[in-house]
Amino acid sequence: MYPSSRALSKRQLVYLYVASTVPVIGAFILYFFIAIAVLKFMLLGLGLAVLGSVFFAYPKFSFYTAVFYIYSGLSFYFPLLVPYPIVLIAFAAVLLRLFSGEEIELSDRTFIWSAAFFTLMALTSMLYAYSLSVSLIGLIKYVKVLILTFLALQLLKNPADLHKYVVVVFMGGVAGVLLGFANMKLGLGEDISVIGFAQMARFEGTQINPNILAMFLISAIPLGFYAVKRAYRIWHRVFFLVGILILVIATFATFSRSAVFALAFALLAPLFRELKSKRFYVGIALVFAASVFLTPKAYWIRLFSLGELARSRPGDWSILLRIRAAESAIHMFLQHPLTGVGLNNFIARSGTDLVVRIVAHNAYLEILSGVGLFGFLAYVGFCVSAVQNCLKGIRARWEARTAWMGDLSFYILISFIASLISCMFASTEFAYFVWFPLAGGLVAGNLVRRHVAQKES
Repeated sequence: MYPSSRALSKRQLVYLYVASTVPVIGAFILYFFIAIAVLKFMLLGLGLAVLGSVFFAYPKFSFYTAVFYIYSGLSFYFPLLVPYPIVLIAFAAVLLRLFSGEEIELSDRTFIWSAAFFTLMALTSMLYAYSLSVSLIGLIKYVKVLILTFLALQLLKNPADLHKYVVVVFMGGVAGVLLGFANMKLGLGEDISVIGFAQMARFEGTQINPNILAMFLISAIPLGFYAVKRAYRIWHRVFFLVGILILVIATFATFSRSAVFALAFALLAPLFRELKSKRFYVGIALVFAASVFLTPKAYWIRLFSLGELARSRPGDWSILLRIRAAESAIHMFLQHPLTGVGLNNFIARSGTDLVVRIVAHNAYLEILSGVGLFGFLAYVGFCVSAVQNCLKGIRARWEARTAWMGDLSFYILISFIASLISCMFASTEFAYFVWFPLAGGLVAGNLVRRHVAQKES
């Protein structure tokens, strides 16, 4: 006999319904979302593969992309280190060309010897480093800018390439300012920096530090002057002039006191080359007047507070801290004059002499205390090689169709010197705004040598 069946209660029916349908629906939803995720990953992988192939096939394009990405500060929007894979793909493509028989374009002996000695002293200083990890981070930054310099030399092989390079740098700076303004309007990022005990709105653009942003912008301003002079159409000139004005105003908006020295040099130095151009003088005057007019009064009050440097005990905490940092860096150098205390290790050792752990706020003292006298001289060698090659480009007798290379070499030199002035107020020895003009100067020197060789042949 079969057992007698009885009707299920409503509660039991609900339990049965849930137990029978939820696993099916859950499995379907899980499968659906997993399929979508897999599809997304497949599409993402396909897109990256195509993009990587393009970057590998056209390393010059990938190099320009990385330069624009860095100067415009697009890392603000992407958590990943996007420029690194782009640069590595371009580097791999260049290495393949070298294995295929292409010549190495790095021929400047001053730069090569400087790189060799600085690398040696950086590695040696790590034996005395207080923090080995900090030294390794500094070494990675150094290798990174060396790779970018090498790529510039291998990929920029004619005046047109160098022209595009400096325009990309300039446009990257302008784009960073415009994106920073959009961020402020949209409420993205942090636009308040603490100065003393008061809060002051400082423009940060797409960079983390307003002082660093000012240094990036100043290095791009001389390249904008070159672009104005090189432009053939009036609307191109107006476009680049507006870009220069944007950079200058944004520099003042950072409220960076140290920026005024490099900015003054970047604005006034071109006048010595354009002595016969009244329009250039008028343009500089208009840009300077407009920027000063639009600069808030608070900036000038902050700027004139630099007069406290003459006092034995400055009341400005920021100035006092930087003075103490400089004294501490000199003390560290005197203790280890030959080897230093370790590459970029000032911040690791400064806690013993200062109240807080900070950087030296001076690239030259940072290097001097970190890698010692010989490492510092090697870094000076980098700078000398860039200046020498720029001067070669300025003095060279170019053909009529490339006569503008003299102007380009001059404005690259101005950009580089302005960056070196900025380095007096920040630990930016491996910053891009220093090494991009340096790379441009080396490329100009290569073009001079190639031009001379063609004339002799």
